[in-house]
Amino acid sequence: MRIFLCLVLCIASGACNSDDNSIITNPFSGEAYVPIVEGAERIFLMDSIVFGTEGDIFFKDTTVYYLKEQVEESLEFDGRQFIAIDQYKSESLVGPWEFYKRVYDLIEDSSYRRIDENLELVYFAFPPYLGKSWNTASQINQSIGIPIGTNYVKIYEKWDDAFMIDFYPSYELGQNLLDSVFHVEYVNFENVSGNFVEVRFEERLFAINRGLVKRQVRMLDSQNNTGGILDYENFIEAGYQLEQTLIFQ
Repeated sequence: MRIFLCLVLCIASGACNSDDNSIITNPFSGEAYVPIVEGAERIFLMDSIVFGTEGDIFFKDTTVYYLKEQVEESLEFDGRQFIAIDQYKSESLVGPWEFYKRVYDLIEDSSYRRIDENLELVYFAFPPYLGKSWNTASQINQSIGIPIGTNYVKIYEKWDDAFMIDFYPSYELGQNLLDSVFHVEYVNFENVSGNFVEVRFEERLFAINRGLVKRQVRMLDSQNNTGGILDYENFIEAGYQLEQTLIFQ
């Protein structure tokens, strides 16, 4: 069953100064940050780390692969127009590519959303400007998680609002200099019930006329925090980290 979110735009007074508000003007329309053309392909380098415990043994596994997204077709469902995108995995940039799954993008007047299996997340809100916030996952089933070793990390249990926190007129990514890049933060760490710590953090960089160019995810879980939040590797029981970077071709 698909979960459809209600977009909530919350604009706090004083959150944006005049320089920030100027970003609203053309050519900074929201759609320019999520360009989707049927038949287009994008390839990302994926570098992921999984932490966990098997009995009394702590493990840390690293996986590196390539993810290709190919825009396939436009579909109407429940009165809305979705764009079907097929994802493929490969250990090499030149393939062979193995089909992974199909996801769906939705661009509306006020937002860009992605439907991935039974989740619908609001990734970008229109029009973009610094300080803008919205509820990215208000209707997510909080029992959804990732099995890691003997643990089950509920990655959406403490999901907070999303914020546009930075804007870069120019941004260097590898050997590439990008124009007009928004830095969006989706979650952050928090202390719960004394020493109970859950870390939920994701950030994405959207470049104008290119879309997503970089993404970082940290989803960690621990009930035995004996140190500070920044040295989480010393006390976490299970977790998942991911870095996703666009390959420029």
